[in-house]
Amino acid sequence: MKHKPNYTILGFSVVSLTVMMLALFFWLSSDGHVQEFKTYLLRTKESVSGLTRESSVLYNGVKVGYVSEIHIDQHDPDTVNILIQVDNKVPVTISTFATLDTRGLTGVIYVSLKNKTSSHVVLQSKRGFKYPIIPVKKSLLSQLINLIPNIGKTLTASSNGVVKLFSEQNVKNITSALSNLNTITTDYKKNQLDIMHQLNATLIKLDSVAGVVEKSTQHFDRAIVSSKVLMDNLTQQSLNQLPTLFDQLNSVTLNLKHLASTVKSEPSILVRGRTERNYGPGEK
Repeated sequence: MKHKPNYTILGFSVVSLTVMMLALFFWLSSDGHVQEFKTYLLRTKESVSGLTRESSVLYNGVKVGYVSEIHIDQHDPDTVNILIQVDNKVPVTISTFATLDTRGLTGVIYVSLKNKTSSHVVLQSKRGFKYPIIPVKKSLLSQLINLIPNIGKTLTASSNGVVKLFSEQNVKNITSALSNLNTITTDYKKNQLDIMHQLNATLIKLDSVAGVVEKSTQHFDRAIVSSKVLMDNLTQQSLNQLPTLFDQLNSVTLNLKHLASTVKSEPSILVRGRTERNYGPGEK
């Protein structure tokens, strides 16, 4: 009797073998380690156009995760919440920040993570939020886009200024100024020889005045020397006459003392004068 195969068991065996082969393949490709991810939240008010689920998350240029969800914040419609899955081994700290960058000219948006400092404090979730929040900074592209309107306004203002600068009235004024400058230059060239002669004559006069001043200075120096000699002579003469003057003053002082003594002994001498004295025998 012919044996009938059991297709159920056969199909189950094939499926089981396929699953085992796939599991073995993934296990070998991952070196036997299962990659674990940690969820972080990004909150931004700038446009996230071009960013999709499964977009790459790079840490210092190395892919470490992917975007898992993008949605509008229910309490703040201007804010976009982005959930990213980052390899659990990546050190996301309080100094880590995120930017939305563009890869080359392809327009593909990805999340870039960087550190401001070398802090080792691990980022933790805040009260009221389920996941830790990584702050988002505006990307260079976003900053350039925001600058475009200001650049346009600046160019418009510059254009208006150029138009006003080259208005018909200003052009006439500039032409008139150039004409006056040309006239001044022409007159200077014509009178250049006379100006040089006058300047030369002035320099000669100044030289003459300098000579007079020099002579006056010499005379003044001589007068100072003569005055010094005169003072020296007067001083020397005065010093030589001082002893004679002192002797005369001494004689006058003695006479005054003698007069005072006489008046004191004979006060009547001031009224009747001094009488001639009668000398006795043998006194004269």
